[in-house]
Amino acid sequence: MGLALLAFGAVVSATSFFVLQSVPLTALGLGAIMVGIASAMLPPTSVPSSLVKEMLQNSATNIEAILEEFNVKGRALYLPPRDGRVTAFISIEDKPVLEVASSGEVPLRVLSMAGGSRGVTVFPPGSELPKSQDSYRETTYEDLLRSVLVDASELADSVKITSQGDIEVVEIKSAKVVPRLPKFDACLGSLPSSVAASALAYKTNSRVSIEGEERYGDSRIILTLRRYPGSVAE
Repeated sequence: MGLALLAFGAVVSATSFFVLQSVPLTALGLGAIMVGIASAMLPPTSVPSSLVKEMLQNSATNIEAILEEFNVKGRALYLPPRDGRVTAFISIEDKPVLEVASSGEVPLRVLSMAGGSRGVTVFPPGSELPKSQDSYRETTYEDLLRSVLVDASELADSVKITSQGDIEVVEIKSAKVVPRLPKFDACLGSLPSSVAASALAYKTNSRVSIEGEERYGDSRIILTLRRYPGSVAE
């Protein structure tokens, strides 16, 4: 996670300073770099789940600022890992995710084009978490998601998966959805749902989108994820 924040901060700060000339976004990028360096220096076994949750929440807050800056309206397409990190492309205009899902390789830049759509590319919260789990390749998606959402980050108390072809229906109980971030929630889903989508993209090496997210009360989520297994590998 530290390396993802470090790379994210470097890209954002460089683009914001030299291209966009945006002081707030440059400061945001530099802040992400500092947090990334600090977290990368911590041994993986020493990071408590409460700290992991706080780092995920801070990452989501940083992404919220980027989405606000560019007034992003589309839905995220979670991309297979590159160099061990999942990324997400979000079109600035509200366009169908399918248009991007069938496109070629998405450039790893803050501002980029994919499937004829102009958008932003970000490292979603928890984009490296699946990699830190032992034997993640041999586990089922449900076991991986349980280790990421329940054990590593305490973003939920339990998860249950129902598979229907390229659709995964995820029930998340006692989900921790704070902080409330309007742009992040609209584009990438709630924080637990975003982490679930990243984990599926990592596990299956497929492009993934959130087809639906239903919330029951303050803590139960029914999440519908779609895989695009035939999409172009990153």
